[in-house]
Amino acid sequence: MMYLRALDMLGEWEEASRLGRPLLQEARRLGQRNSETAFASRMSVILLRDDDPEGARELLTRVWKPSLRLGFTVQHYHLLLGLVQTELYRGDGPAAWATLQAQWPSLVSALVMRAQYIRLDALHLRARAALAAAAAGQDPPAMSRIAEDMARRIARAGAPWAAPLAPLIRAQIALLTGRPGAAELLEHAAGGLDAAAMKMYAAAARRRLAEIRGGETGDWMLSQKVKCPERVTRMLAPVSG
Repeated sequence: MMYLRALDMLGEWEEASRLGRPLLQEARRLGQRNSETAFASRMSVILLRDDDPEGARELLTRVWKPSLRLGFTVQHYHLLLGLVQTELYRGDGPAAWATLQAQWPSLVSALVMRAQYIRLDALHLRARAALAAAAAGQDPPAMSRIAEDMARRIARAGAPWAAPLAPLIRAQIALLTGRPGAAELLEHAAGGLDAAAMKMYAAAARRRLAEIRGGETGDWMLSQKVKCPERVTRMLAPVSG
């Protein structure tokens, strides 16, 4: 399951789809609820790639409630990630924020947050949800402060793979608030994301940069058969230029 998440983070969605679909089907056939939960949490992004947010939501909610009795596990976090990303993909920033905020106290007190990867991923997810809510008009000053706090905590962690997410968040704040420097921050983020091989995030950063400067957006999303690049960009970098 963690391999599928790695493929997701690396933007290798075609390979994730090839491997994950039969694993999910087999887990269902055998009645293996834990395995179904694990694979459903990762396959939701493939349904978003296919421009099927309702299918993604149905897949996740089918296993969300049964998983709660296990406590806030790694699987639980990945289900929450999928639910929030589905709302971001749909363009419903307030729903994304409400979904995450309802679970945030349980998440931050859970043992899973001791794992650096989950902690930094969760901080970035919270920044994205806050920015999407702000872009929809939900208390932009407060949401911008939350996003900046998430960026600061990510940068302070010093993890090479996560560090470029901080300028990506700050570029979104600049776009939201009208501050200068958004293009330079997006350029910096895209280069760092390329170096970390996080290709889908880098593609989203370049699409936002192209909205400001024009030019090529690259074709990584198309190479991964993303049906609606604009919505995937909104999911990963919610504030447009």
